[in-house]
Amino acid sequence: MNEKKNKGSEVSKRAWLMAAVDLLPLALVYFLILYVNPSFTARLPLPQILFQFGAGFVFLYGWRLIFSVYRQIWRFGSIPSFVRLLEADGCAGICYCAFVKLLPFARIRIIQAISIISIDLLLCLA
Repeated sequence: MNEKKNKGSEVSKRAWLMAAVDLLPLALVYFLILYVNPSFTARLPLPQILFQFGAGFVFLYGWRLIFSVYRQIWRFGSIPSFVRLLEADGCAGICYCAFVKLLPFARIRIIQAISIISIDLLLCLA
């Protein structure tokens, strides 16, 4: 019985570690796309960039949890785990783009939202 508990907590720790490691590329992508090279005439204020980051985080990690991306023991150990990540990030991207269009204040462009999700997906696969 104790072996099962230890194994479950080990998988849980590994899942949290994988999620934390995936947070770094997301933060890097937001910083590069929205702050370093914003492709606007003026940059978004930092609070709005942080709001966009928070929204993107919620959508990406919410869909990754729904699709059980972090449930496996090994990091993308099979084709189905790659497919789950692609499906989860695809759903997150669609929801995030719809959310960005509905924002009443200065918002990022759809191409930027797609770029953020796509580049984060590529960095998570690397």
